[in-house]
Amino acid sequence: MKNDELLHKWVNGNLSSDEQKEFEQRPEYNSLQKIKRGMGLLFGPELQQEVILANILSDKKTTSSTNNRRRIRYLLPYAAAAAVLLLIGFFVLRPAAPAVFSTGVAQRSTTVLPDQSTVSLNAESEVSFQVSKWPGEREVQLVGEAFFAVEEGSTFTVNTSVGEVTVIGTRFNVVSRNGLLEVSCFSGEVMVQYLLQEISRELKAGEAIRFSENEPPVNWMLDEAEKQASWLDGITRLQTVPLARAVAELERQFGIQIKTNNVDTKRVITVNFQQENLEEALITVFRPLNIRYDIKDKEQVNLFQE
Repeated sequence: MKNDELLHKWVNGNLSSDEQKEFEQRPEYNSLQKIKRGMGLLFGPELQQEVILANILSDKKTTSSTNNRRRIRYLLPYAAAAAVLLLIGFFVLRPAAPAVFSTGVAQRSTTVLPDQSTVSLNAESEVSFQVSKWPGEREVQLVGEAFFAVEEGSTFTVNTSVGEVTVIGTRFNVVSRNGLLEVSCFSGEVMVQYLLQEISRELKAGEAIRFSENEPPVNWMLDEAEKQASWLDGITRLQTVPLARAVAELERQFGIQIKTNNVDTKRVITVNFQQENLEEALITVFRPLNIRYDIKDKEQVNLFQE
């Protein structure tokens, strides 16, 4: 007998003893019991069948009150069963809400995934995933920047708005912001797909790549001593990027607003700065460019090109 037939008979209380034993083995049985108890008003006298019948049969145009009464009495249990089945479908069969972890400005955090892989989020980032699909389908959604240390197993996929990164077991960093996708591979191998240009690249340990919507891919080699993303050690490393990105990273890491005034933020730079001290970071980024800075208060910095 099909499961839906058993469910229908259970709702109406028509299961045999053997069928009842079989039905109680279903993994969702406890949830169904809770729903059924909460839906007590849909069964038996609580439906107030006589009141419903009286209201319906009060219509003077009804020509066969006896037939109508019998028909309604016959259909009421099925209507109740249908209502319960709909509610069961809603509560039991609907997909669970995804697990979501996020960080704000100047925040970082590390989360252990269901397969014991870990994901570390940089400032202003978010990762989400469906717990019920693990470990069979290891898949996460990322907004912002994260470092992944993936345990071996089935394919592990990081989805972003502009591309995806697929691995088996490895350590890698992903940045996905404003149409940019940047991936650094620290161990193992990763496959990167950039959707905006329909480009795929395979990275080996020690390699990094950046995609931008209107620019060709940029490749570079990581320092051999690097075993994880530098921001986990309190250092932001930026390789051949527009100054505007360095400004955005300073804002993100220190929770400030930077007014660039007459500064050319399109110029390309390579820079590393510490995330512990704001003034030291400003000196590191702007002094070599002959850019003067003025810290107006703890939340705003003004720049001036000398």
